[in-house]
Amino acid sequence: SIMWNDNTFLFTAYTGSAAAAFGGQTTVAATYLSKKTITDDDRRVFQGVRTLIIDEVSFLKDRELLKLDSNLQKIGDNRKPFGGYNIIFAGDFQQNEPVKMKDKEKLWHPSSSRHFENSINCCIILDGLHRFRDDERYGRILQKLCRGELEQADVDKINERLVGKNGVSLPKVLDGDSCYACSTNSQRNAITAAIFREHLQATHPDVDSDEDPPTHTVIIKGFIQSTSKKIDRALYKRTIELGDSDMK
Repeated sequence: SIMWNDNTFLFTAYTGSAAAAFGGQTTVAATYLSKKTITDDDRRVFQGVRTLIIDEVSFLKDRELLKLDSNLQKIGDNRKPFGGYNIIFAGDFQQNEPVKMKDKEKLWHPSSSRHFENSINCCIILDGLHRFRDDERYGRILQKLCRGELEQADVDKINERLVGKNGVSLPKVLDGDSCYACSTNSQRNAITAAIFREHLQATHPDVDSDEDPPTHTVIIKGFIQSTSKKIDRALYKRTIELGDSDMK
């Protein structure tokens, strides 16, 4: 006899990119982790919520989990853990650890509060290979790696595809769902700028042309005069003239 609601299952993810992938909210925003107080309006948002889903939970800090418990108790039943809400923690604890996170901040580390593992009453480990349907052997090797069963033959097999060895080289053009992985922001920015330059060259007239640019791309060019946080008022005024006042 519970009326279905859009947020009966409240989908959230700790990282913004994961939340955007399924149209959900970040866990920090949805559960008010960045707020000092919980208001009546905040409580009303949770009316109808029965199950809270948190993806990418391995990035959640121990202190944030403790505050999540406290916040949900203030919203729901303060006599029950996490306010009595059902919570589905989803994620991969075998992926790369969060950058610069101290051991005591990791949910699974012995030096943490251990609140995460002490609150879990059911654990489901996915053992499928659907992500490796085009290369099942590689998926099997990774499974053995996760279980600590990797053999030298597996290592040798992976090394056959090591870039720079055995004639293996990166393609000059990446097709399909290929993507770049960068170790620094400067590399990422350089690749993004190069891709955008190629887009402009393919779809826009030359810089000296009198032809109007297409309407499917909006380019905002900023002129940075200093590293100060103060906004150049002339540039700001011109931006408002070109666009909408909401841009501010």
